[in-house]
Amino acid sequence: MSAQVQFALEALRIGRRFLSTVSFEAHVELPDNLELVQSSLLLLRDLPIHALLNATTVEEISEAVEGLFNHMRRNLRKARRYPVYRAAVLMEDVSRDLLTQLNKVLHPKEGSTIMQLPYADFELLTGICRELCTQWADSARQFKQQLRDELKHRSGQSAERVPAKMRFAHEPLQDRINELRQFRKQHEQFVQTLDKVFVVVSGKDGGTVSAAATATKNTVVAAYDKVLVVDVVDTTPTGINAWERAKQEYADLINRAESLIIANMRDTLGNAATTKD
Repeated sequence: MSAQVQFALEALRIGRRFLSTVSFEAHVELPDNLELVQSSLLLLRDLPIHALLNATTVEEISEAVEGLFNHMRRNLRKARRYPVYRAAVLMEDVSRDLLTQLNKVLHPKEGSTIMQLPYADFELLTGICRELCTQWADSARQFKQQLRDELKHRSGQSAERVPAKMRFAHEPLQDRINELRQFRKQHEQFVQTLDKVFVVVSGKDGGTVSAAATATKNTVVAAYDKVLVVDVVDTTPTGINAWERAKQEYADLINRAESLIIANMRDTLGNAATTKD
């Protein structure tokens, strides 16, 4: 309440104009609104959002997420007038900040992509990002249950409902991370299999195999290059289209590489003089 309003009400009370103050307070629902403001301040004033906004590593983001949910769980019961539905919407809004911070850590350098990282580093980074998303999901599930429990303890607010599903902005990125991990794993396995195939047949016809191996490996490299030129963690409609197009171009080139392998194996078998060969 502003100083001017407080002064006016106090002047009316001193002048024993009680009916005026009571009528005014009832008209603007002053007591209820004051309680709502106080509840909002209790919940929002010390909300540790800056810890999330200033985080530069996944570990710092994880600590910030834990702090945010702890703050909400601890203070929600005290903020009896803060709408339960709005508390759910607040955490949905926070998930947009989480998405922003995750996008930052998933771009190791400006203009780079996590698909350029060595496989071990890629696995480590995306693994801890996935753990962070799981941490959020577990905390959100507990928080949603607390919201339901809080509604049971409140009276006169029966019209309130907890959202059937809380929609978090980072969930599409979580799905993309899982997809990227599977994509990269399959690619690495294919490359390893390719190396083994050419090692097995390398003694049969050195020159021919060497040329075939070079052609096949160059095709695989060209295939992987297709995913290096897109922002693989962009989950906007534009980013989704770019990723789907890159996957298709990758698949087309991998099919070509597989055809080269089959043709080389057929030639090798055709040139075999004995069953031992």
